[in-house]
Amino acid sequence: MNEMEMMQLSKLLNVLVGEPPRRVTVGAVRRKVAMRRLIAGATATATAAFAVSAGLVISAHALGKHPVPTAKPRITEPRYYFEEAFGPRGGPQQEVVRSTATGTITARVSCPGRDPYLSAVAAAGGEKFFLACLQDNPQGVTTGTKIYRFALTRSGRVTGFGLETGGNLSGLRVGALAASPDGAELAAGVAPARSDSITHHLSDIVVINTRTGKHALWHAGHLRGGIRFSFWNLSFARNGGVLAVFGWGRCPMPPACKSPIQEMIAVSHPGAGGQIANGRVLFTRSSLTSNRHTWIDEAFITPDGATATAVVSPSSGRAGSSVVQISTATGKLSGVLYRSSRNLAISPDPSGRFILATTDSLKHPIFGWIDHGKLAPLRPADKVVFMEAW
Repeated sequence: MNEMEMMQLSKLLNVLVGEPPRRVTVGAVRRKVAMRRLIAGATATATAAFAVSAGLVISAHALGKHPVPTAKPRITEPRYYFEEAFGPRGGPQQEVVRSTATGTITARVSCPGRDPYLSAVAAAGGEKFFLACLQDNPQGVTTGTKIYRFALTRSGRVTGFGLETGGNLSGLRVGALAASPDGAELAAGVAPARSDSITHHLSDIVVINTRTGKHALWHAGHLRGGIRFSFWNLSFARNGGVLAVFGWGRCPMPPACKSPIQEMIAVSHPGAGGQIANGRVLFTRSSLTSNRHTWIDEAFITPDGATATAVVSPSSGRAGSSVVQISTATGKLSGVLYRSSRNLAISPDPSGRFILATTDSLKHPIFGWIDHGKLAPLRPADKVVFMEAW
């Protein structure tokens, strides 16, 4: 790996957790899952619950009888997907649009600017995409983020590429991005652009009305009871009327407060702004399983708001993941979509029906979408993927 690629990988880590105190390895930043586990590691080291090695996160016995939900009438998967990955033979990172059916590159798209760097991507219905692009000054210091939009033609070509209305976020670093199904609202997880501490996590959420450019600010850094909250997944439900935030809560000085460890919180009227702490808790790790060594890698609410799709894995770092569905009414497990012997990261499409899945393995990478309990490979499936959306 050359110097430029190492710098790009280092920047990938910085998006979520700030500037690292030293160079990081490819293995440490290979996938979003690796970054999230790095974040969790700071608390895991200090908390006995995460210091004990565990077996598979959720065994068949622990899950109980939770079959894959009854198949609905077949709906065709998206025709195209966006990905950021290394080029052929480990070449420089590239952002491309590919055909779902053939894997053929139909378009190339990248962040504009002197030193472009993609920090997050989101998709809306109608094959609309949004890119969060970090902006650096001549000294290489991040000064803000610009969010660009584009759509795809029937042949998979890029059309309408441009700066999104209200998408110039000066002074802010975007590390998470979500779009409502109609693309009328964007939610961007942000931190100060010049944050340089590895402990500085995303602290606020900017909701952008893409029709008017109006911003609404949600404060998410603290929950009730003194709990500090770090989030990494944002998703919309009910036609943009609900914003779900998934992350990790921790007590600043245990046992001064009771930490939920991981939870998803939903707020109504995202365009109003406010405190995430005032939202409704949809589930916590403890409501999902009694296994205190379980780690939830990520979770997204479905468009109807009835369930959340999540990836659960061993907190000890051992391989293995399950993609599950969680009832937002009860906080309990309601179905298992896919089990893997490897660690997974997922990206649902705007309908919530089709879920991209990829591994964090450099030696044996796989990439595909979950189809009735199986992984349907996407071509090519031998690439190191950093971000994906469809």
